[in-house]
Amino acid sequence: MPGAGGLRTVAASNDVVLQMDTDQYDTLQGPCLDAATQGEGFHSPSLQSERRWPQFVPRARARGIESIMYTPLLAADRPRGALNVYSRAPDALASHEQQWAIQFAREASNVLEVADDSVTADSLDDDISYALRARESIALAQGFVMGRQHLTADAASRFLIDISRRTSKPLLRICEDIVDAVSPPGNRAASASPTQLLEGSP
Repeated sequence: MPGAGGLRTVAASNDVVLQMDTDQYDTLQGPCLDAATQGEGFHSPSLQSERRWPQFVPRARARGIESIMYTPLLAADRPRGALNVYSRAPDALASHEQQWAIQFAREASNVLEVADDSVTADSLDDDISYALRARESIALAQGFVMGRQHLTADAASRFLIDISRRTSKPLLRICEDIVDAVSPPGNRAASASPTQLLEGSP
């Protein structure tokens, strides 16, 4: 995302992701830069046939990356950064995974939207990092819903998003509550039952 010294990576799941971002900063070319500066999303199912970003794509493939998705982070309708998803396999991002990426970006954008001049760069980074790193909770909640409701991955994604919309609670909070409710008793912080949460009860 843009910072005082130019574009920078706020959170990365591993070193390869960090190196991919660094490659784009070094070459001043790539989908991350375009998404973060133009506010457009980019999805390339197979880098083998990708003709955009001729300096970036060979570096990405050399690192073993074969498909990518970039979703812009927006605040006041202005691009403020991008959420980047990489895969080592072509055509690896299914529709529900693309939907999650869009929802992640929407949650992070909400953080940016409410931020004002009183928010420090470090605290903003912490908030965005939390939103971007929450995919583990969302994946666990999705898996629980799939098993409990006998749904496909796509249907479970839509199910959780629908609860978020009906209750006006952030998707991340919904998923964290579900994960917490189904955790072993010693690790449990919430008192609500999984059934209450899945029904959208307060």
